[in-house]
Amino acid sequence: MLENVMPRLLLCAILLPVVSCDQAENVPLGKVTVVDGGSFRTSDTTFYTLDGITAPSLPAFAVRVAPEAGDIIGDIMGDIILPIAIGDVAHDMLTEKLKDANIECAKDGIKTRQVVCWAGADPEISINEWMVEQGWVLTDDKRFKDASEMARVHGRGLHDPHLYFFKTKAGKFATPDYLLHLNDDDKKRMAIDYCNFLGKFFKSIPLDKCVLNAMEAWQ
Repeated sequence: MLENVMPRLLLCAILLPVVSCDQAENVPLGKVTVVDGGSFRTSDTTFYTLDGITAPSLPAFAVRVAPEAGDIIGDIMGDIILPIAIGDVAHDMLTEKLKDANIECAKDGIKTRQVVCWAGADPEISINEWMVEQGWVLTDDKRFKDASEMARVHGRGLHDPHLYFFKTKAGKFATPDYLLHLNDDDKKRMAIDYCNFLGKFFKSIPLDKCVLNAMEAWQ
């Protein structure tokens, strides 16, 4: 047994302060199945959430204005404002990251199912932090502050200045179904916010007309 423990302790000592020595006591979970960009299930169907991050649910969506867009109006606008299934993007990114990898998670989160994990032989960065760096999940966790700033500075994923993602009143990622069931006041609030974003790129579109069109589209 000592032979199995010593290599992990030695690895921990070499990597300090890059990783915590707690990682030497990780719990192996094996291969997993991704649920969305922030959660997965193990082979025994136990559900785990990656701690400290917020991922868009699978139905969540956004729109992106093409960088080359100027003050363009008319029939071609549909080719300039593109819908993006951000929930699917985050899901696929995590799936690719964990593909064929054996997962290990810090033992202190196992009971609560809120975990910080590592994939395979990549001890230098947790899966949680890696997802934050890619930009397709959000965080206000101090542990991932630098990774979040890197994503923001480079305009990755949800930090892309040309991207607008819809949020609920509680600040969570909104789905198309959420938009359809808003009352008129909340729908107008969201439409104004959305149209103010579009106004950065299409200054010829009157705000009131944009809001009206958006509200009609969400009926």
